[in-house]
Amino acid sequence: MTLQTTSFDWLGSPLDLYAKLYPSPFSFFLYSSMTGHSNSRYSYMGCDPYLIFQSKGQAISVFSNEKWRHFSGNPLIEFEKLFNEESIRWKLSEQDFFSRGAVGYWGYDLKDFLETLPSKAEKEFDAPDSFWMFYKSIIVIDHRYSNYFIVGDPHETQKLYDKITNIISPASVTCDYTVSPSVSESDYIRSILSIKERIGAGDVYEVNLSQRFHIQFENDEPWRDFNIFRSLTEVSPAPFSAILKCLDFSVISSSPERFLKIRDRVAESQPIKGTRPCGLGFSEDEQNYLDLYTSDKDHAENLMIVDLVRNDLGRVSKAGSVAVKDLFKIEKFSTVFQMLSTISGTLNDDVSNMDVIRACFPPGSMTGAPKISAMKIIEELEPYKRGIYSGAIGYMGFDGNCDLSVIIRTLILLGQKGYFQTGGAVVWDSDPKKEYEECWDKARGILNALEKLKS
Repeated sequence: MTLQTTSFDWLGSPLDLYAKLYPSPFSFFLYSSMTGHSNSRYSYMGCDPYLIFQSKGQAISVFSNEKWRHFSGNPLIEFEKLFNEESIRWKLSEQDFFSRGAVGYWGYDLKDFLETLPSKAEKEFDAPDSFWMFYKSIIVIDHRYSNYFIVGDPHETQKLYDKITNIISPASVTCDYTVSPSVSESDYIRSILSIKERIGAGDVYEVNLSQRFHIQFENDEPWRDFNIFRSLTEVSPAPFSAILKCLDFSVISSSPERFLKIRDRVAESQPIKGTRPCGLGFSEDEQNYLDLYTSDKDHAENLMIVDLVRNDLGRVSKAGSVAVKDLFKIEKFSTVFQMLSTISGTLNDDVSNMDVIRACFPPGSMTGAPKISAMKIIEELEPYKRGIYSGAIGYMGFDGNCDLSVIIRTLILLGQKGYFQTGGAVVWDSDPKKEYEECWDKARGILNALEKLKS
């Protein structure tokens, strides 16, 4: 089956366009909201999937032909089977942009299907461990040339076009809420000291510790999640902003970090390690930039994760092809400076995209090093299972390409409740007080976005 591409004119903003699709079931928007960033070429949106895959533990549910079927299995294996069955129907040539495949996420706790790990933390929210949606037609935005087009099944593109010509205006809603951290400052610092003891004993080199922030909303207005997403992209634009409207919950992200991109059989990862606040004034920003640029501690943190990612990619890449570029590059976002590095490798001929995900998941920047030892310590010290947080979100294309970001700077909203998490890498010379403050620096974008919506 072939795809049809239809261009159309649009005079409003990308968010105005997504507002036309937002009320429809299972709408999504993968939005490169940070204009001019090297990773911000394309954005994608759609609604009304014809196929849905979700998993909770070994319980798998698949929606197709207007009904659900339920069975048990390894979600990573079962998804790959389903994905391959669907992709056979579409003989797609590789192209610059995503046109057909699945949009969704892999939650952090899928780690349990990759390694045998202890299970001590409490599972607080009942959101699926994975959730993927397949669409017959989507809208693509090329930000470089300000082009808009619908791509997909010729029979479905007209339906999508009809939706965007409907007169729908998003309702501006107030958003009253309370936010509370899940652990006290003293408890968080105690966990950091425990990690430093493990480092001193030689058990681990680096652990990415996080804390959860609970949100209690006063209401659950139909347009609330759209307005939160709009506010977040305005306050904290990022190359990997995203909103997924899932069954009874939404995922709203403003991630700056690429977990994994696969294009033309080359896999690329861009882990972030190293953070300083910004947006505080020219002189203070300049000092914070220089402090991060010259920080031996942050260089060491970043290099440990670079080595981890090199090892992960090396398991699925051709010998000698794994390379590091842009080592210790510093990028400025609205509320923080971040240090990132880029690692790439040419994949072995017999390796699938799911093989690459299995080799690299969870993102090394969100665990620590060595990865398995760090994950064991995280499970012991963090009171709640991470769930979706620190997994990966994005698209997987039938043409063999994919692009997934790390689920950070991300809200999970379920009715009148929600949460987000922030954290940072703990190493031998970490200052516990500064590590705690870094959590709040990273939370500032979400908190500022929510504050804009208060009545």
